[in-house]
Amino acid sequence: MVSAEERKLVTVLFADLAGSTELAVTREPEQFRALLSAFFDEMAAQIRAFGGTVEKYAGDAVMAVFGVPQVHEDDAERAVRAAVAMRESVGQLNSMFEQEYGARLDLRIGIASGEAVAVTEPAREFMVTGEVANLAARLQSAAAGIVVSDETYRLVRSLVESEPLPSLSLKGFPVPVTAHLLTSWLSGPVPRGITGLSSPVVGRDRELAALQRCGEELARGRGQIVSIIGEAGIGKSRLKNELRDHRPEPVRWLEGRCQAFTMASYGPIIQILRTVFQLSGTEAPQVAKAKLRVSLRALAGGNYDRVHAAVAHLLGMEAEPGVASSVATDPRALQSQLALALRSIVEALSARGPVALTVEDLHWADPATIESLSLLSELTDVRPLMILVTSRPDHDGGSWDFRFHVQRHYPHRMTELTLPPLVPQDSQRLVENLLHLAEIPEAIRGRILDQSEGNPFFVEELIRTLIEEGALRRDGERWVAPGEVSRIAIPPTLRGLIAARIDRLPAAAKAVLQRAAVIGRFVSYRALQALYDGPGDLDRSIAQLLRADLLREWSHVPERQYVFKHALTQEAAASSILLDERHVLNRRLALFFEQEATPAAGRAALLAHHWRLAEDWDKALTYTLEAAERARTLYARPEAIAHYWQALDVLDRLPSTPHRERVHIDTLVALASQPGWRRNADEQEAGLQHLERALTAAARLEDDARLVKVETLLGWDRQDEEALRRAHDRAKTSDESVQAFANLYYGGYLGQVGRYESSLLHIDLAIEVLGTRGETSVQGYEMASGGRCYSARAGRLAEALDYAARARELGDRLDDPRLRAWRAAEAEPYMYKGLWEDAVRVAEENLPHCWEIREWGPAFWVSGWAAIAALKLGRHDVARRLLERALPECEALGASQVWGMVWLQMALAQLSLALDDKPAALAAARRAAELAEKSHFRLEQGAAFRVLGQSYEASDEPSAADAAFRRSLDVLDAIQSRPELGQTLLAYGRFRGRTDRVAGQALIERALELFKAMDASGWSAEARQALATSAPSL
Repeated sequence: MVSAEERKLVTVLFADLAGSTELAVTREPEQFRALLSAFFDEMAAQIRAFGGTVEKYAGDAVMAVFGVPQVHEDDAERAVRAAVAMRESVGQLNSMFEQEYGARLDLRIGIASGEAVAVTEPAREFMVTGEVANLAARLQSAAAGIVVSDETYRLVRSLVESEPLPSLSLKGFPVPVTAHLLTSWLSGPVPRGITGLSSPVVGRDRELAALQRCGEELARGRGQIVSIIGEAGIGKSRLKNELRDHRPEPVRWLEGRCQAFTMASYGPIIQILRTVFQLSGTEAPQVAKAKLRVSLRALAGGNYDRVHAAVAHLLGMEAEPGVASSVATDPRALQSQLALALRSIVEALSARGPVALTVEDLHWADPATIESLSLLSELTDVRPLMILVTSRPDHDGGSWDFRFHVQRHYPHRMTELTLPPLVPQDSQRLVENLLHLAEIPEAIRGRILDQSEGNPFFVEELIRTLIEEGALRRDGERWVAPGEVSRIAIPPTLRGLIAARIDRLPAAAKAVLQRAAVIGRFVSYRALQALYDGPGDLDRSIAQLLRADLLREWSHVPERQYVFKHALTQEAAASSILLDERHVLNRRLALFFEQEATPAAGRAALLAHHWRLAEDWDKALTYTLEAAERARTLYARPEAIAHYWQALDVLDRLPSTPHRERVHIDTLVALASQPGWRRNADEQEAGLQHLERALTAAARLEDDARLVKVETLLGWDRQDEEALRRAHDRAKTSDESVQAFANLYYGGYLGQVGRYESSLLHIDLAIEVLGTRGETSVQGYEMASGGRCYSARAGRLAEALDYAARARELGDRLDDPRLRAWRAAEAEPYMYKGLWEDAVRVAEENLPHCWEIREWGPAFWVSGWAAIAALKLGRHDVARRLLERALPECEALGASQVWGMVWLQMALAQLSLALDDKPAALAAARRAAELAEKSHFRLEQGAAFRVLGQSYEASDEPSAADAAFRRSLDVLDAIQSRPELGQTLLAYGRFRGRTDRVAGQALIERALELFKAMDASGWSAEARQALATSAPSL
């Protein structure tokens, strides 16, 4: 059955009559009742005039709701306009109140927007319930005038001037509330977009060219009728504005706009006439009359007496005394007078030069406006007149009547431009233009493009939401993403726009759309049949949704399937269903899918999703873990990480038992084994709390194997050698797999702090155990990562390449995507050998595999290493390309990829030095050193200070350079990383040689001995060249 209630985005207005209590005491009851009746009648009239519904009267207060029974895309604007009109009405009523009751009153109004539970039957009382109604009531007492909530302010901020109020402590609200006091209403057209961000028009070259041709034809005297059609936000106004701003010099531009909440007769025509007669609306009546008289005489000439009264009447002014004509009382006669007046004015204007008469949002036009435009169309055949209209593709409105009229009578004058969604490349250009950023993190760009689906307004509003929620923040001249963005909430501006379309549907079609939204973006007909039990015929409702362009056909074979045109429409329709009803619908859907022969590829994730939404936590856990494991085996790492986190969340919702505690530990270990498993600061904290809880549980359960794993992960997380050693010792009584687990993490820690020989002992033991247990994929990974890495850093370059070759052979035999990706890391030993061509080659061959499966570690390190190698070869373009691909992604992942960011910043500093951009080099080198200092990566600390020394040297800061080089030497001497130590000795030797040739040569000779011992041929050649350069000439 279809529910009689649903969730809606509404705006609530609460108005209270200040001073009425004193009046009630000093006036007779009959007098006071009459005063209140007059007040309530006037307030209700203003509320209804803007599409609101009076919810209730309470004493001397009135509460109104905008958005019930039907949502409008501009409900917040309607409520604020109604509030302004209500206060103006009270001001006008006060003269009567003073005369009849000896009293003046004031009106305090609070307005709040937000989600509420709303009835779908307008006759019922208590139309909305929820926090938003209480907030509006509290806000009206916060200050005299009109006070709006922060959510309302965001929806109308481009329309009003306001003052932020100090944070309000309101009864019933646990945290301070942000609110704004309205000070004035802005007049004139409202610009869309984000303050401070702009972009040229993208993806509309063909349409702009067509408009420009129309403008040129008009300038040559040929009349035009132009219609720009497209859905809300698609860019109609922007195109119109481009023509206005770049029109040929002689063209006069006149503009009016239809508004959804007025439907006032001749609304846009009146706006245009006010522009023609230079009437601002604030003049004194006599001044306005004089302006009208002078301008109209100049335009109407001999017709002045015939048209003056009609024009004055249309503009709400008194006719000039002594003029022969009068306003007709018969409606048809009045319409004829107005038609004659408009024609005379437009003829006169176009006789002086080309005129563009534009009307926006014609889909909201009143019949009188449509008829006026239809009559004026005739002038395009004889005058240099352009009629330009914009409208949505709503076939039921008056705009379609105008379109048919023009197509029938003036097809030779007509240019119709229908705007499709932007293609993905153009949407991406729009995002980049707005943020002035050539590369934004892939995840954020993908979210914006997926959810906006080619609608420029949607792009802007989604970016605005990311900025306001802190998911995008400005860092100097660029925008950065501090953390992962899993979802962008529907901005209220878009939700109102979408909800208004949904609310206009017939009841049965709306119910079908809501149930389709529960199913998902793609909608199986059989699944929809299983969910729908509402009124009306299902097929008929689907046909209505197809005609409304909310659903589209996706396939008929092997079954009927539909797709939501916009993902945001699906989300908005689903969120309008009450929570309890959503639970029931998702349960029914999950049971349906369990019985269906759903393809295995997505079955677990699909069922996990619907059981979670049904809040059946046991089933949700089973399928979520199954989905996580499947994603892990497919190297779909982001999906695996997301599923594991969801499993932990589900476990938190279930009562604790020994079995669930073990599941919790196993889930956590599996999650923590995924690179980049903590994507932001919140997950850093949550991960630590889960680990500590798991440690307590494992100890209580006396489960030594699980205790070793959790203790190991905590030791790794805290870089606590004592904890890692303790776990390693405890593992000796466990099976070999647990021992291998402890050895790998302990060995990894020792490698990070530069104790390479000890590190390799533990890693080799683990690799051997993995081989004997047949865990060849994990064995290959450890060869390609720890074995190869720490051998290379110790200067055992042949062993490093041997590890890499063995891992490569296993990867080929197993056809393992992760091992294919790790081939890229062979760039490190090649770089240490000075084989720059080989380093760049293996990187370019295998980095695409890293990006494909999101193997972030090697993706970032190898990009840095390969960029440095490319610079050695003088291939600046390759280095730049590698860094431009990697840096935004690494930036987006934040703290989880500090190691990679250090290498990328070092490479960026060296690229900047090669391009002679010393300030950029110094900035990148400082950042690399700062990040390395915060980490526990000793080798990276030494390398970063070397690059910092080189940057100071280039910037002519010798003292700072010497200090940085010495710091690098101290670190690298302590850990005995022969390749990095050799590089620092070489760089420092060159620097010292500028002032002390002997000392410099000694450092370079020491570097050469290290390079020769490692068979690092490229570095040896560079050291020999440096020695030859520094030797005294004979």
